[in-house]
Amino acid sequence: MTDKKLESLDFTTGILTLIFTFFGGVLFAFSYSTSYYTFGTGASGIIMAFIVLAVVCSALDLIFTKINPDAFWVKLLTFGTIGFLAASAILLIGDRVEGIGNTIITDYDAGHGGEEAIYYSIASAVMLLIAMVLNIIGAFSGKAVVEVEKLVKKKLISVIASAVCGCVVMVALFSVMGTGSGAAGGSGTAGAGEGDVYTISYNQNNNNIENLPEYQFLTGSCSGLVKADSRFYVDVTLTLFEDGTYNIYSDAYVIEQGKRAEVGDSTGLGLVFTMNANGTYTDNGDGTVTTSVAESATFEMETDTYSVQMKPMLNMKIGDSEEDGVYTSDEYGADVLDLIPETIFVLEDGAIVSWDYANPEDAKEAEEEAENADSEDASSEEADGEEADSSEDLEEGDAGEEEGEPAVTLSGTFDSSDGATTITFNEDGTYVFAFPEHNIEDPGTYTYDGTTLVITNANGQEITAEGSPLTFTYVSSLSEQLTGEFSVTP
Repeated sequence: MTDKKLESLDFTTGILTLIFTFFGGVLFAFSYSTSYYTFGTGASGIIMAFIVLAVVCSALDLIFTKINPDAFWVKLLTFGTIGFLAASAILLIGDRVEGIGNTIITDYDAGHGGEEAIYYSIASAVMLLIAMVLNIIGAFSGKAVVEVEKLVKKKLISVIASAVCGCVVMVALFSVMGTGSGAAGGSGTAGAGEGDVYTISYNQNNNNIENLPEYQFLTGSCSGLVKADSRFYVDVTLTLFEDGTYNIYSDAYVIEQGKRAEVGDSTGLGLVFTMNANGTYTDNGDGTVTTSVAESATFEMETDTYSVQMKPMLNMKIGDSEEDGVYTSDEYGADVLDLIPETIFVLEDGAIVSWDYANPEDAKEAEEEAENADSEDASSEEADGEEADSSEDLEEGDAGEEEGEPAVTLSGTFDSSDGATTITFNEDGTYVFAFPEHNIEDPGTYTYDGTTLVITNANGQEITAEGSPLTFTYVSSLSEQLTGEFSVTP
């Protein structure tokens, strides 16, 4: 093989290396367009830096190979291109392993742009690896390059045009694959075809929490947490199929530092709290549809170090089981199916506007269950309070006989320093922290001996204040972001 021929083939593979590296970088950038990943987190910065360096080295190698192909520093550029391409591809795959498991292998985190981001990332890694192989072939395997030339047998512009067309086709293909897999919120649908998809996401940042229906097809209402904590989201996706079936996918989760918190990550706030249900529906012809009680459903829950505190607030249990896991209607029957009552959805322009019970009896039954639960909690608190009062009465009686002094009591409602929240102390040893603007109440217990006030919230966290006035910062059991500064004068 002549030197002229080798130079020509080196140039051809060099062009292809540069093209594939460039489009690999473009696809990597596209993986952040779905908002599933945030650029600047993980290894994103160093991966992009390596891709840019690979492009620069490849371009310089291409230019200076024409000038002096035998120069030592030209060989260094070749090695540098290979090294940066290999490093960027390996880091990219490593950075996406968790996402692949949560969105492709399983549906833990499907429906939030995760599938599209992963498909773009996989395409990017493939492009980078192809570029690396081409660069190795062009630089170190003359015989292999001859075979490549025999296969191509076209002008350089044809090769470039083919490569560009291939890249465009791959981008389109992965876009379609991503859209198809994520359209239904990661749900396992029962109907045929793609169906009509309607979605809504409730969160403080979306300015729609006042419209959140009282039930979200989960074991407990998320209204309190959504109203109390801007990091908490509830997404509901309704997919209607032409064969008269529907799929409802309800998903509650936490966004921390711009990214969805995953179980096992460093935040400790990872939460899996989902319902995936299938049934039939009736189009009412007025912009509403009525969905039947679910015919099959799968409920899943999993918590982490800190998110486990949400279990009692969200009533995370099926029957008597509070264990993390997957609960299907096949195994647990009505305990799962009853979470998806007959419902009327109001739909508009691909979005869910609202929903409510189709059967008034279901609404009444849900209200009675909530009242019974509140009554049981109140009875328990009252019993505890009476027991505490009896004990206190005995102690105060003894103290009164010995010291002849009246018992000290603490009662009344006090406003926080900003006026947004209040705390009410009852004489029975209970209190209620309230955020009236969002109808949030957080009850607990307290003790006060005339000098020291000890408040215990529903999570068992104690807040202590001494002296007069009693100055303290209350931290709600619903969310550590919900606090109130108080100065109480007994």
